[in-house]
Amino acid sequence: KSKKPIKAVIVYSTSRFSRTGSTTIIEEVEKRGTQVRSATSGYDPKTAQGKFIQNMELATARLDNDIKRATTIDNSISALRKGRWIAKAPRGYDQKTTKKEQTITINNEGKKIKQAFEWKANQNLTNEEIRVKLQAMGFIICKQKLSELLKNPFYCGYMSHNFLNGEVIKGNHPAIVSEDVFFKANGMLNKSHSNGYEVKMDKPDVPLLGTIKCQIGRAHV
Repeated sequence: KSKKPIKAVIVYSTSRFSRTGSTTIIEEVEKRGTQVRSATSGYDPKTAQGKFIQNMELATARLDNDIKRATTIDNSISALRKGRWIAKAPRGYDQKTTKKEQTITINNEGKKIKQAFEWKANQNLTNEEIRVKLQAMGFIICKQKLSELLKNPFYCGYMSHNFLNGEVIKGNHPAIVSEDVFFKANGMLNKSHSNGYEVKMDKPDVPLLGTIKCQIGRAHV
């Protein structure tokens, strides 16, 4: 916003830009006729040699960042396979996590969530009916979030995470509901939403294409 031209922006190290996963900040600054100079490097970015060194510094930092990210993902997958949750536990649980141990316990909201599963499994109540009952108990949740909650296998003692590529693993945390109640509740959820149609998303050759197939044989893409 300065009306006066800025000749240079001085940073501690240009490698810090690459740690955000992008070099566009430096490029955008240079487009405005301003240099980015590192206080801890001796090269001159105005020269060809200096620009080469700057680019190498950024590339090296990006490589270092990518290696650390890959290591973090590998460690996270390893923790998940041991039954250790790597994110914030969902509603209904209290969580204490350190480098050495993790403790996840069921709180008062968990008891209300258990009641919601039982309403769905045993009384076949709609999500809106369950939401209203929960609201009367002081548990506020929208219908969409309630649907996501009822489909979360975490509540029956299992874990699902993007790092697991669709695999579901038994967790070390306590289950709020039994597997039978969870499957029964979700069976009713599927029945109420399918209306005779089956969603097919198993086309590896066309990953962005989905089909809905009617049970009597007609298919729509």
